[in-house]
Amino acid sequence: MLRARIAIVMSGDEDAHGIQRAKKHKIPYLVVDKKECIEDFLCTQYEVDIVVLAGWKRIISSSMITVFKNRILNLHPGLIPDSLETIVHNPDGTNGLWNRGK
Repeated sequence: MLRARIAIVMSGDEDAHGIQRAKKHKIPYLVVDKKECIEDFLCTQYEVDIVVLAGWKRIISSSMITVFKNRILNLHPGLIPDSLETIVHNPDGTNGLWNRGK
């Protein structure tokens, strides 16, 4: 059993499932703008120890990675290209289907 508490739920989308659940369970939440720097906020306002990503759609900044080195867990890792035209390859060399249906 992990003895932990959720300090805050953050999303770039007000309608995100995680935000809705946070509201229901009275967990602090924040809808963030894509340009906001969140690492300092997480450290100073909420004293976050571990960042858990689930469906996060923003590029994680190098400063965020530095601040939370070895303390970021991605629950839904996916292939994220630089652009819609980029072909991302799976570890076996086959084309990834990251943009299927777009």
